[in-house]
Amino acid sequence: MACAHVQPATVKAHAPALAIRLLTSGFRAVAPRGHRSDARGQGQSAALLNRGARPLSASAIRNAASKGELSRQSTLIENTLEYQFCGAITSELLLRGHAFDLLRSDRDLTGYDLVIEANGVTRHIQLKAQIAGGRAGEVSAQTKLETKPSACIIWSTYDPVTLRPAAWRFFGEKPGKRITPLGDRIAKHSRGDKGFRPHHRIVKASRFEKVSDVEELVDRLFGTTDHEIASLVDHMAILPAPDREPWLDAVRAGDFTAIPAELDWESSTDLAHLIDGYALLEQRGRADFSLFADHALSVATQIGRWCGGVTELWIALFLEHRRWRHASPVEPDAAQRALLETLVRQLWEALVA
Repeated sequence: MACAHVQPATVKAHAPALAIRLLTSGFRAVAPRGHRSDARGQGQSAALLNRGARPLSASAIRNAASKGELSRQSTLIENTLEYQFCGAITSELLLRGHAFDLLRSDRDLTGYDLVIEANGVTRHIQLKAQIAGGRAGEVSAQTKLETKPSACIIWSTYDPVTLRPAAWRFFGEKPGKRITPLGDRIAKHSRGDKGFRPHHRIVKASRFEKVSDVEELVDRLFGTTDHEIASLVDHMAILPAPDREPWLDAVRAGDFTAIPAELDWESSTDLAHLIDGYALLEQRGRADFSLFADHALSVATQIGRWCGGVTELWIALFLEHRRWRHASPVEPDAAQRALLETLVRQLWEALVA
């Protein structure tokens, strides 16, 4: 994340984290014992960090911000904003019933700060930040973002008193689409006369779209429809139609309420093979089918439930039917059958609920 105060700062997180204590009257940042903070953190900005161990007042922070002193703690502040962003986005995803994966980049070498996968969409996200009232009218971004699926830039404005986001701007495309080309204007180093940065481009603020709240931001990132379900329906449509029970055709068309509530392990064979589990794993970059199946089974055996979203559960059911078909005439014992029944029930609940 780049944090713009008086001028944009491009220092990336991987600096040691300082503990931040948010107080009603302001904040105080406390360095862990033995920590060497920013080279100037013990000197020039010491007053900002520890004014006699007293929390800074709101007016003190406003004054510090107006003088540009907060820019000396840009890494600390951008880390704080990033944590808040992750918490807000993942909370909204959970409220919507979406499982998610989140990865943080320690070093901004590939153009993004976060990777979040949810609702069948993988977003590579570059975070930018600007203090409220800041004059920056543009940001720089790495051209490598253009090679990522569904990459985007989120530019937040934060309140220097609360260190909380006050507004967001979004630059990118709809879920599943590559980011709009960044343009041809090459960025320069923001500090010193170091010349141009050939792999960075300038993106003007006018190209960003304003976002009103977290709910709208999640809509922009991951869509308002269930992309994972839509992707499964598209996948089933290209496979041969089964010549079996009529309810299978309804399921292929996306009507999962047609799946019988009494479905069990024995009667779930046709449902399992409405998908091609091998092809779905390959789409996810997984060619180790046996390893996926064995790991899923091992975890389920330990905790009594199968892990993953609807696609992972369906793939697991597909692979388990293949496993026991090849094991014939051996049949699952009582404990194994109970676990398989749990898998069928979890998939039914994920699709129908």
